[in-house]
Amino acid sequence: MGQVAFVSVEDASQLVAVDLDSKRVVARIPVPRGPHNVAAAEDLVLVTSPRAGRVTLVDGARLRVLKVFRGFGYPHDVEVEGARAYVTDEARGEVVVLDLRSRSIVARLRVGSRPHDLAVADVAIVTHGPRDSALTLVGIQGQQRARTLRRLRVGGAPHDISKQPDTANVYVTYWGSGSVAAIDWGRGRVLWRRHVGSLIHHVQFDYFSGRRLWATDHASGRTYLLSARDGRVLRTLSSCPGAHHVALAGKTRVVVACYDANAIAVYDTATGRRTMIPVGAGPHGVAVVLTR
Repeated sequence: MGQVAFVSVEDASQLVAVDLDSKRVVARIPVPRGPHNVAAAEDLVLVTSPRAGRVTLVDGARLRVLKVFRGFGYPHDVEVEGARAYVTDEARGEVVVLDLRSRSIVARLRVGSRPHDLAVADVAIVTHGPRDSALTLVGIQGQQRARTLRRLRVGGAPHDISKQPDTANVYVTYWGSGSVAAIDWGRGRVLWRRHVGSLIHHVQFDYFSGRRLWATDHASGRTYLLSARDGRVLRTLSSCPGAHHVALAGKTRVVVACYDANAIAVYDTATGRRTMIPVGAGPHGVAVVLTR
């Protein structure tokens, strides 16, 4: 088995597949213009194209498009949970639910103004724009319409979000901030908040270790390894200009989209050694698939 990173390249309107073992680009898959966020589950990959109002489903093993979903205003983030995918539509104030088996839209959940990023657990936990200082928690089990469970204020406007599996913990970054915070959404409280960089954009829980986070600093080009317990910086990885989305490639590698370098950085998690792989202009989202 090998690992393939799928990177949205905005200016080329491509989803680029990179074999992480050979460090080679193995496919450039045309998708609707301005591809943005990427998510993967097993061998399926989804990518949003906000400007085109489309979401594309890709076979990550055969490297081909399976379906282009239409009917969105401005689809931004996408997350996969089981056989369903959840997409934030900023223009329509919705989380749109996709069934990946039937390849159809099965629900549109009203969640409030400008839903941006989301995490999906027993509920959908949604961030909004830079003027909204709360998370929205929305019931998704068996719902055709949203049931807003709670609006949870978290001490600033949350931007990106990542969940910790089998807990009520999520981790957020803040718009225009160098901070990361841990939120217990079940109890409705902030567990900790720590300033770690200049302009922290994205955060990813390390589900392989179960006790760490990865956070990218867009301004400095650094990626930080943090303690999930208290936010302490455990390691700093450098030299990824415009560091944006981050994805895990097993226990041994982490992949970061370097927006200002038109490349991805692949770091060895043990040594911190970096390999840069050019992918094209405007790499933004990234996800990793294990292929046979």
